[in-house]
Parts: sequence; structure tokens; C-alpha cells
Amino acid sequence: MFNLAGLKTLLRAAALVALLYTNASFAAKPYSNEGIVLLQPEFLLQERVTVDDLGNYIKAVVAAATATLATENNLTPSAGFLVFAIRPEGTSKTWLDFNPALPAALDARLRAALDAVPPCKTQRGVVVFAIDSSLSGASSLQREPAPAEWKKALKTPTEKVEIAELMDRVWPGRGK
Repeated sequence: MFNLAGLKTLLRAAALVALLYTNASFAAKPYSNEGIVLLQPEFLLQERVTVDDLGNYIKAVVAAATATLATENNLTPSAGFLVFAIRPEGTSKTWLDFNPALPAALDARLRAALDAVPPCKTQRGVVVFAIDSSLSGASSLQREPAPAEWKKALKTPTEKVEIAELMDRVWPGRGK
């Protein structure tokens, strides 16, 4: 005999399971790497770093960002850049450029995790690049990286400056 009430209950349960499964599979990831932004000419980068070394470093910082952000609850969607500079003497600096800006505590945790990744080997000058990033499914900013510290270092908002000179302003030291 056919039990209509039982069938309706079964269909509701199946629909609920399907809905839960669908929502789980389409949930925005806490961190997504949307691409790499080279902030120097390719020929210059080829003189300063090997593709393998830079690629391994990028994989390591993406893994650090992914692990750090995976533990965040209620992460507000934000898009922007993880920005890196590496000097031949083995030092590196990280800037974050997100819109909306990350809460101060999260900014500090993420920056600490990224700074803990040993930089790749470089030679003959600074290497600067950014990783276009999305938090919780935010859409890409569709612009060049422009960390607040970089903007403050410009004499005017429209000043054009080479990246090496900008690095000397925002990160003075060796590596010229």
C-alpha cells in the first residue's frame, strides 16, 4: 500500500539534505587567490629571481594565508592584495591592501603569518609583487595594489614613481 504522508516526509527530508549539501558546496571560501600581479617588468624579475623560487614562495604564502583565514568565523567579504617585497639579503616586507579594510586584529594575525614565511632567494635588487585575493567570495578590486603606506609616501596623490624608489621610501634599507 502507498503511504502518501510517509512519502511527503521522505521528500521533505531529501530536499532538506539537498539544500544543505548545495549551500555547503557553494559557500564562499575564506580565502581565494585570484592571481599574481607583477609590479616590475618581467625581464627585471627574470634577472632577480628564478621562476621556481618565486613560485614556491608564492605557494607558501598562499598556504599561510589560507590556513590563517580558515580559522576566522564570520569573515566579512573583502577583496584586495597581499603585497610583498623581497631583498637580496634575505629580508621581506608585507603590506595588506583590502577593501573594506580588515579588522586590526585579523590584519595583524595575517601579516604575522605571511611574515613568518621565509623569503625566496633574490639577487641584484628588490623583487615586488602582489597576490590578488578574495575573502569570503568578494569580487576582485580590478585595480593595481595601493597599500595605504604607499599612498602616504607619495608627494601628491597622482605622483608617478618607480617601484624601486617607492620601496626606498616605504622600506628604507639595504638591497639597492
